[in-house]
Amino acid sequence: MKENVKIEKFVVKYRERTIFFLRKHFTTLRSEDYEDIYQEASIVLFCKEAAGALQAVTCQLYTYFLRICINLSHKMVSRQQHMLLLSVSGEENVDTLLLMEQSVLEAQEACDARREKMALADRILAGLSEQSRRLLSGHYLEGKSWEEMASILGLSNADTAKSLACRYRRMLKKQYPAMA
Repeated sequence: MKENVKIEKFVVKYRERTIFFLRKHFTTLRSEDYEDIYQEASIVLFCKEAAGALQAVTCQLYTYFLRICINLSHKMVSRQQHMLLLSVSGEENVDTLLLMEQSVLEAQEACDARREKMALADRILAGLSEQSRRLLSGHYLEGKSWEEMASILGLSNADTAKSLACRYRRMLKKQYPAMA
């Protein structure tokens, strides 16, 4: 029961940040879709906690929750594209239908490529030190400012946080040239 309260507070605390992230990365969705995704991800998180699955999570809870939201967003975009294809009436020109199907396939490939990059990014983040992971994910995934990150990590100022992030990015570009 105590964990349910903790999860409930977490879900309320990160609502705006998560919806902002979804709006930024999934521009084809409607406002209602962002809310639906957030609600569904919250339910998934509660269910995972009730099943004890959160004990095995090795990343921060927000990163795990954000990944649930991203996966649900990809599914919704894919569903919308298929619905668009099905809504074309039988009287439409065959060429138009083929063009629409091609654009759906291209969008699906783009989603798959993005999923692969996100999976690689997750593996890369898992291999970083705690400080570098918190700095990079805090700024780039959670949208925190350099000032906030400096404060969280106990750094002297925002410029120090930026310098460290630049050093970590250079190191990662050398290790993973495909991500550059």
